[in-house]
Amino acid sequence: MINIYPSYYKSFKCIAGNCPDTCCAKWEIVVDGDSANFYKGIKTPFGERLRASMKVDDDGDTIFINKNNRCPFLNDSGLCDIYTELGEDCLCRTCEKFPRFSVCFGGTTEYGLSLSCPAACELIMNNDLALISDIDDSEPELNELDADLFLKLKGLREEILSNRGTPELTSDFDTELFKSFEYLTEKGREVFLNLNSNIELRWSAELRRIYDYYIYRYLLASVYDGCESFALKLSSFAVRAIFASSQCGDLSLSEAAVLFSKEIEHSDYNLSLFKTT
Repeated sequence: MINIYPSYYKSFKCIAGNCPDTCCAKWEIVVDGDSANFYKGIKTPFGERLRASMKVDDDGDTIFINKNNRCPFLNDSGLCDIYTELGEDCLCRTCEKFPRFSVCFGGTTEYGLSLSCPAACELIMNNDLALISDIDDSEPELNELDADLFLKLKGLREEILSNRGTPELTSDFDTELFKSFEYLTEKGREVFLNLNSNIELRWSAELRRIYDYYIYRYLLASVYDGCESFALKLSSFAVRAIFASSQCGDLSLSEAAVLFSKEIEHSDYNLSLFKTT
């Protein structure tokens, strides 16, 4: 298996209590089978708490039972009780993985870091996107890729990422779209429903890296649904919205990038709006 990832990928380290954000607030945490079995076997008071906090949902997934829209192990300090009680190695796969993501294309898997994590955002915004690769012994996964479309998208992505000039944005910045969003945070609702669509975009190295992040994460992955314009529309809209957010209030560019990513990328519904509009 060929593994591809940004050069800064392995530099990521969670900053835990020093983080200005709480990544898992309002998430529904799906607990993988191995972790669920491990939690069920812990013979301590904390193990009892773990077992009482899990249930099987209507889809057959084991999930943590949220309390007041929060994971039951997210404490008042914004830290994870599982992390502090059992250690990082005992986190379920969902929590262990974030903010890392991966997309498999048969014999190749691409990895990256989500812009919604402040520590990951700092790496993304301070490093040009340079891709590196390695090879491991794992078997390629079966897939039903359209080979012609895959090669077309791969070529287009390489062309966009290798051209260090100002990208040609492919969609209008229609702030009316924000009225259709579902919002995970009140801050997101406040910021995005009041954006000025007439603010003139001023490119910077940081904004170009944000654009490249969305192209890298979504353009090649669109081979699975055939919606090749989706990544281009999302990338164009993202840089305009993030820049406008940093000009209209008290947000820095990085804070605006984290907020936009959290509201859009962690909502399948919001992402779908860029495929249907």
